[in-house]
Amino acid sequence: SQTFTEGMLRVEPEIPGASVSLYGNTLNIRGQTSGQTTYTLTVSGEIQDIFGQKLGADRRLTFRVGKAEPVLTGPEQVLVTLDPSAVKAVFSVYAINYNRLRTRVYTVQPSDWPAFKNYLRNWRNDNPPPLPGTLVSDQNLSLSIPDDTLTQVDIDLSAYTKNGFGQFIIVVEPPRPFIELAPWRRQSQTIHAWVQVTKIGLDAFHDQEQMTAWATHLQTGAPLANIILSDGTRQYRTGADGVARFNIPSGTTYLTAQLGEDTALLPCSTYYWGDESWQAYPPRDSLRWYVFDDRAMYRPGEEVHLKGWIRLIGGGKTGDVGLAGSLNRLTYRVTDATGNELSTGESWVNALGGFDLAFRLPEQVNLGTANIYFSADSGLDGSSYGHSFQIQEFRRPEFEVTARNETSGPYF
Repeated sequence: SQTFTEGMLRVEPEIPGASVSLYGNTLNIRGQTSGQTTYTLTVSGEIQDIFGQKLGADRRLTFRVGKAEPVLTGPEQVLVTLDPSAVKAVFSVYAINYNRLRTRVYTVQPSDWPAFKNYLRNWRNDNPPPLPGTLVSDQNLSLSIPDDTLTQVDIDLSAYTKNGFGQFIIVVEPPRPFIELAPWRRQSQTIHAWVQVTKIGLDAFHDQEQMTAWATHLQTGAPLANIILSDGTRQYRTGADGVARFNIPSGTTYLTAQLGEDTALLPCSTYYWGDESWQAYPPRDSLRWYVFDDRAMYRPGEEVHLKGWIRLIGGGKTGDVGLAGSLNRLTYRVTDATGNELSTGESWVNALGGFDLAFRLPEQVNLGTANIYFSADSGLDGSSYGHSFQIQEFRRPEFEVTARNETSGPYF
């Protein structure tokens, strides 16, 4: 690679954005190649192998690129919010070598979101559930796009919006011949998307008890006051700062924000293989441990000494670090590097959460990393803890190895 330069290769016709990578004895040329094109690669005679030997004369290699396979692709997200600054409400997909596409548009309400996720889980089955909403368009879209070129295809939703707003499910799939000849190809290239046309930006954050929702204008970022938020059963209203605070609506899978005829949807999760919902959960106290030993490495038969402290970490908004006052004893179990039990016992915990203990290792024990597992009978998170130490032997070798040459060199 030190003697190679990209000037030693020449491609005709030129490949836009071409780059050359060298891996061992392989040259990779990448770039925006075109379909139905013959490329001629000229390799300079000055190119060398690992021994410094030159090719000697220029070599011409020919590569014929055929027609690209038809491809239909779209956004990776299940939920798409269109750009509020766009002149028209347009949903875009991208196609290569298709002359038509089947497109379907459904108008939906936020309450259709759970049914849409259920459809995404089951639409490949023999008897899939119906798509929710109202079908407002089902047509074969004729395309006039150049061959072998990834081209943006726009689906105009303006005619189906109300005063420029709306919630839609859009399905785009390859044309009928591909359905008949290759069902797997149709499925792999079928696009499903929930598309919302809105100017409301909605975010939500929560701790164990309370949710904070924030509504802003998608174009300007300004906070939106008096926005009606809903979890499906209860309503809340944003203040002058665009914020509303309320108890977590346990079991809710989505929130909505509404201003007149403009509605924005915020799902708890767009992962359709699960039905995640927001949940309130009580904060729990937990234990934290600090444990150390006196040597870190021990011989078989030696005594191991350990000390430690336990603290109580309070949960919730007023939680702090304190003493675990009701904890007065713990149990422990010692295992060697292969999991064999070496010792068990108990240790008292004093009023300050401190403890110390000692145990002797057997004379015959496996070498390596040993572990001691502590358990406090508290019913709190963090009631178990593990600490490791080394068991090793220190001795002179019991045998020696010598080597000598029996014959004269050279040796390999």
